[in-house]
Amino acid sequence: RAAATGQLLVPPAPAMDTDAHHPTEKIASVERTVRRVSLVPVVRLMSGDEHPVDAVLVFGRNPINPAGWGPARLIELPDPGRSMSKTHVAIGPAGSGVWVQDLDSTNGVRLTDPQGVVRVLTPGVRASADLGYRISIGDHELTIVGG
Repeated sequence: RAAATGQLLVPPAPAMDTDAHHPTEKIASVERTVRRVSLVPVVRLMSGDEHPVDAVLVFGRNPINPAGWGPARLIELPDPGRSMSKTHVAIGPAGSGVWVQDLDSTNGVRLTDPQGVVRVLTPGVRASADLGYRISIGDHELTIVGG
């Protein structure tokens, strides 16, 4: 306040940048960048194809949705040697990683951590996996990567 007049003094507003670096343009640029950087883990197939784990994924020779489960994305993998079951493994989101569950497959599911430690999953029991983990199902290997 100015002592003599009792008026409230307000500093002048900063000058607005009118070139291509306008604040709203900067915000739009940041929003586009944030959308491109996904925090959702991704399953990378040996073929290089990638599937975001933003829902339950079911892999196999000819997968079907497991009974009693909600909707799942079914991903059929070529398997001329019949090394995997029709409905072999489910992978779902779990925080920054995923859960992996052997769906009572014939040949099992192996989970390998980034240090090379391998464990065979117990059918019907979910196991946690983070970025860098590899999931072996038959002749296929799936890798958990960032999005």
